[in-house]
Amino acid sequence: MKSYKAVFDEQMKQNPNARTVTGEELLRLQKLLLEIYMDVQRVCDENGWRCMLLGGSVLGAVRHQGFIPWDDDLDLMMPRDDYEAFKARFRELLGEKYILNAPNYEGRPTNRFAKILKKGTRFVEAGMPEDDRACVKIDIFVLENCPDGKIRRWMKGLHCTALMFAGGHVLSYEFCRTTGQKLTNRERIGRLLAFRTSEQWFDRYDRVCRWRDNRSRDMCIPSSRKHYFGEILPREVFLPASAGEFSGERINLPADPDSYLRNLYGNYMEIPPEEKREKHYILKAEF
Repeated sequence: MKSYKAVFDEQMKQNPNARTVTGEELLRLQKLLLEIYMDVQRVCDENGWRCMLLGGSVLGAVRHQGFIPWDDDLDLMMPRDDYEAFKARFRELLGEKYILNAPNYEGRPTNRFAKILKKGTRFVEAGMPEDDRACVKIDIFVLENCPDGKIRRWMKGLHCTALMFAGGHVLSYEFCRTTGQKLTNRERIGRLLAFRTSEQWFDRYDRVCRWRDNRSRDMCIPSSRKHYFGEILPREVFLPASAGEFSGERINLPADPDSYLRNLYGNYMEIPPEEKREKHYILKAEF
């Protein structure tokens, strides 16, 4: 059986309106993404909140000292306590230029993680609704404490994974129902779980991921690419943040970028062949 990503890629290749961002347009997008991140980092530095790059953005900083040349997004992470403080004051500190779309916040979350949307832009991703939330954005992933006990850890991890699964499948079903697209197995499962909306699933997921023990041995990023069990690492890999450089700007990285990147990518300094590079498809971009 083909993976969801393989099916989605095939659909995008057959869609005449779907495309990837390349060339001068990609450079303009990257410049805007970095501008958003620097605004967030400035606010965090002024208030003593910890934020740092995440995932492919860390890889770009280490391997390319900036964006991965073909990358069209930028991600950051924040420890739960700092994220909640940031969220509570977001409108006051950044609301003039940006919108926060996040679980357990104002409006309707479009995913299990938070997004900072740049006002006055349009960026319609394929497979996502074209509404007032379709803007140029960066993503925020919450860095959570992880239970030390093996049984508690497995119970919590399974609970988070199940809720993430439900929210993602219901979101796909809701999109297909709105656009009239044919349902795949993913959307059929989502239809069975649609007794709650995707927003309700994501709100519950966000609450369940939290763990209050700030002295726990390990931390994890449940909402990131490898999910709960794939990104459990010792606390000292993440904190305190270390300094790095990204496109000429000073940025924050995990405390031990090497251990963090090896867990995600293995031999991360090896540049993948073009056919294995991650691609995102869009329908419209207005900066």
